[in-house]
Amino acid sequence: MNLTIAPRTSVASVAMGLIASGYDLYDRQDQEVEALCRRVRDVFADDRELIAYFSRARTGGNAVNPYWPRGSDALIAAWFMENHTLHCDWDAYTASQDRAHSTAPAQRRETMRWLEDLPGWAAQVLPRAQQHGLLAELAALEQARSAGWQDALLTCRQFLARQADVPLAPRHILFCPSLLMAPQLTDMAHDGNYLVVIAASPRMASLVHEVFHDVVHARLARMPREALQRLTDSADRQKLSALGYAWGTDEDSSLRMAEESCVRVLCCLTMSRDGTQAAGCLDALRAEGFAVPDHLFTRRTSYPLRLSEALDILGLHFQ
Repeated sequence: MNLTIAPRTSVASVAMGLIASGYDLYDRQDQEVEALCRRVRDVFADDRELIAYFSRARTGGNAVNPYWPRGSDALIAAWFMENHTLHCDWDAYTASQDRAHSTAPAQRRETMRWLEDLPGWAAQVLPRAQQHGLLAELAALEQARSAGWQDALLTCRQFLARQADVPLAPRHILFCPSLLMAPQLTDMAHDGNYLVVIAASPRMASLVHEVFHDVVHARLARMPREALQRLTDSADRQKLSALGYAWGTDEDSSLRMAEESCVRVLCCLTMSRDGTQAAGCLDALRAEGFAVPDHLFTRRTSYPLRLSEALDILGLHFQ
């Protein structure tokens, strides 16, 4: 598994547009990031139309992230923009989003209508961000933190080499830093043979989570509907809807609930150091509404599990 740092000017430009409009989920305890965000807001304070456009990313429809899904989708779309022209490869973006099944089809269409204007607004952010030194300041912050990020990526690579004993695809992860975004959130895109992870920092738990999504998605796609339904029997659909992981009773919604639940359970089983930690992790998942099979709470085993063992427990260990 290859993991590489891959910053994008296009992603930084969109992030600054969001900051200009009032996005405030970034790490406010990070004084360097806080100072840069203040400068971004000052530079764009007089551009009411730009602020109005990016402010529509705040949907308020998610209990954890009021910018879901538009804020995340804007950053993912930015990944598929050319760094200088900011022309967007919408076919590649759409293919990535269709593969993710992260929102209801109607919501994806609504978000897409808003995103169509994103390249034009990002193109207005870019030259002013360059002129006022905002991009250079952000690049300096990223460079200063790159050594720590490399260490984190190495730790993740070592974990996957040790615990992920099944074929992984894709074999390449690109970490795109987005320091101005919420530190607890991670966005993911598929770009050809690359898994792109957009986040404020490369936290191992988040990187492993995204890798496991591909493992689970490929297996669930071949699972009979009845078996998929059994996987979600213990899920709390209302709680998961509030978190953005469900939206109805259709198959896409069931697939989304099952995939997110399985990925989180796999992370618990492979990353917990002992049974006590695993039980606490699984209890927390069920309390949040995720599907956790009852037999996991009575199963006695040593931790952490290898991925093949964890998949077998969930009934997902097939090629």
